[in-house]
Amino acid sequence: MRRKLTARQVRGAGATCSTVVEEPWVDTVLQALGPAVRALRQSRGLTQAVLGERTGVGQPYISASECGRAKPSLRMVLLVAIALGVEVDALIGHANASINRRDDDGAGAR
Repeated sequence: MRRKLTARQVRGAGATCSTVVEEPWVDTVLQALGPAVRALRQSRGLTQAVLGERTGVGQPYISASECGRAKPSLRMVLLVAIALGVEVDALIGHANASINRRDDDGAGAR
């Protein structure tokens, strides 16, 4: 389901946009973050339990995030990036690359 934010809601969030903003891409990016986190975590030889300890959450939450069952907050994205030793934009970049690969394969739609 697409949710629209009104200009008033956007301004209330600190932005100055004067148009209605659709946000289906937010869910797409959040879902793509899971596989990106998994790939980075595994490349560093970390278990879900260790990443959970480093971020202050349990292994089940890390698992749910990696599988797309949980949508991490901005705070959690920051903590995961720090725990993995990457910049947030690198984490988002991994997610965007995953989205682009899916779109190129015809498997994903925005």
